[in-house]
Amino acid sequence: SFRALLNVHSDTVDTYEIAVKLKSHTTRDILPRVFLPIINRLGLGREYDFILIKHIIDLLPLIDENISFTFNLSPFSLRDSLFQKKLFAYLEASHINASRLIIQLYERKTHHDLGGYLATLKSYRAKGIRICIDNFGSSNASLEYMKHFKFDMVQFDRDYSTNLDDERTYTMLHSLVKMLNDLQVQTVAKWVDNKIQKKRLKKLGIDYIQGFDVHKPLTETELLETYHASRM
Repeated sequence: SFRALLNVHSDTVDTYEIAVKLKSHTTRDILPRVFLPIINRLGLGREYDFILIKHIIDLLPLIDENISFTFNLSPFSLRDSLFQKKLFAYLEASHINASRLIIQLYERKTHHDLGGYLATLKSYRAKGIRICIDNFGSSNASLEYMKHFKFDMVQFDRDYSTNLDDERTYTMLHSLVKMLNDLQVQTVAKWVDNKIQKKRLKKLGIDYIQGFDVHKPLTETELLETYHASRM
């Protein structure tokens, strides 16, 4: 599914976050926290990630050229030299604007080889791909990475946008947004479900908001129908 990110400054949707579930004919859709550990135990994580990003790259020419996609890839895939080689070759053959791809990272702990990992991220940046920290503020690792690498975007941990009435949470978010604005890093607040949240987040200077008060998630078919019509 495709979750709209509203650009607060232009009041338009120019980015979608991609959420992946497995379809099941016998139960409810299967969430990543259930199926990804199984895929990884089978040694298929890199293959899964490549199929995902290949499909995303194939979607981009079918929709408005001003639309970008943000999505999660495993750090294990990103660091794998064969995965990089396949991805960069496919990206070059596709002739798309690589900045329309925004890879999300979520790290609970700082990587043991931080220098090597950051060099890996720079290789993706060199191809034009943007890099985002997901669940920013939920661990010390996100701040540690911010000290050493110029990220393009951060998505705040949901606790910040859902606990705005808590004075401590609001003050912390205010400080983080100011820091990121000064660093020219775009900010995203998710789980925005009402007008009061939306108003307060705009006042804080958040760049993007996402949630049911913005737009319901679209299926791939709905996304293609929407932007096919806009391209006519």
